[in-house]
Amino acid sequence: MTNNIDKLITFAIENSGETFQSPRVLFGKGTKEEFTISAVDDENSQIIIKKEGSIDVPIEYPLIEAAIELISKEKVLSIENEENIEGPVSLHKYLKDWQMETNGQVLNISYVPYISDLIVLSEIASYGWAKTPKGNKFAALAMKGDKEKRILSQKVADQNDIRNKKENNSIKPLADRKKADVLITYTTRHGTTPDIAWAIGNSFHDIGINAVVKRIQDVEDVRPYKLVIIGTPIYNGDILPESVEFTRLHKSWLCKCSIAVFIIGESLRNKNDETIIECSKMADKIRDYVDIVDIGMFGGKIIPEYLPVMERLGSMFNKERFGDFRNWHEISEWSDKMKNYYLKL
Repeated sequence: MTNNIDKLITFAIENSGETFQSPRVLFGKGTKEEFTISAVDDENSQIIIKKEGSIDVPIEYPLIEAAIELISKEKVLSIENEENIEGPVSLHKYLKDWQMETNGQVLNISYVPYISDLIVLSEIASYGWAKTPKGNKFAALAMKGDKEKRILSQKVADQNDIRNKKENNSIKPLADRKKADVLITYTTRHGTTPDIAWAIGNSFHDIGINAVVKRIQDVEDVRPYKLVIIGTPIYNGDILPESVEFTRLHKSWLCKCSIAVFIIGESLRNKNDETIIECSKMADKIRDYVDIVDIGMFGGKIIPEYLPVMERLGSMFNKERFGDFRNWHEISEWSDKMKNYYLKL
């Protein structure tokens, strides 16, 4: 847990002065929200957050540490303002109680969303929709593990079923669950594409559409799906060959369903006509085998520690290429577009 608080503080230091779009935009509640990490005040153990047109919000290390300790213990938390007795622990309520017990002060609950955003942006946990055992949906924060993430809605429902003995018998065998109609499959080099793929998958689950998210290497059969979304980064000036080979391998069945593609890359963080045309031409390698109904083009994320040694050394004099350039509002809008397309199939 100590490593995680250090990781978050390091992230804040490295991104001091940077403005971020809140990843809570994935929940589709209102317009996009931006905030800036104004400073990291080690002397007073605070991270200073500033929202546009607002005063500075000082968030103390111990409060952040309490949140990280809770998510490390519980694995899944509710980030809704109100606690649901049948759901997991509410981060808002826990931190409110913690603050009162620790120093007798009333917590300003408007701080809590920024704490959870920092936890997500520093890649300690991720956001997603989840459901209680009784099927009530809530916004969730889930701890990231070493293994591939599952769709949060299924993961949290299973965890809560196990906690509540009365609901144990309601867990359905995998074979009895609704068959998925949507496949989101991806290939990656440095770990950015999966986050976007899972965000799109959770977006489908948000409206009750059963979607499967898999690495391209793990897909054996595409026949069950009506819509297949293929995600690939741009690497060395082109989409990854695995995405093209996947399409070639399954072309006989992919031709019978709808295909969409999303492409992420450094050049797409500030799109213009030239980069859009260039990116579309890259997708022609997939079009050689199947028709594409739509292409999503998004900025990616480049973290030096995730790069191979030689690539990291080659980029040490071009630090501007490093950073998180994913526009979650844009990703959410494209997800909505794909959901609307699917509903018309």
